[in-house]
Amino acid sequence: MDWTSPVPLSADDDAGTTWLVRRAWPDRTPGDYVLEVLTPGRPGRAAVAAERCAQLDILLDAGAFVTPRILSRRSQDVIVFSAIPGPTLYEVDSTTDDESFARAWEKWSRAWAGQVSGSKGPAAQGVLNNLPLHSAELEATRVWRLVDLWLHHN
Repeated sequence: MDWTSPVPLSADDDAGTTWLVRRAWPDRTPGDYVLEVLTPGRPGRAAVAAERCAQLDILLDAGAFVTPRILSRRSQDVIVFSAIPGPTLYEVDSTTDDESFARAWEKWSRAWAGQVSGSKGPAAQGVLNNLPLHSAELEATRVWRLVDLWLHHN
């Protein structure tokens, strides 16, 4: 089968900068895509992501939530995480019956409620005070936008 991707390997902007396409997502109009791009010589986001992971370690109760560890930062763009035990989301979706899923959801819900309502020490409070905030309405709007994009493309 000879299939050519509709997403190019690179794209030039109006200033003539060539951007290498790393990943692509469907945009609002079928056939249009949102691109994750990079260009040589520009800092990556690995440092910010690594810092946010460290902040989550301070916030989350290790007994209730399993999170991956940062194994290494290979570059400004790449972080290598440890594996975490358990099924993938695909495996949960394809092999888990309703009763098992309901038990797992209940366990997660109790842990989350305990996490949110629990007392925070000074380190955790400092992390919380420095997090960027946005409303639940904004988050819901973003999720619905992504759902709509996938529905239009599928």
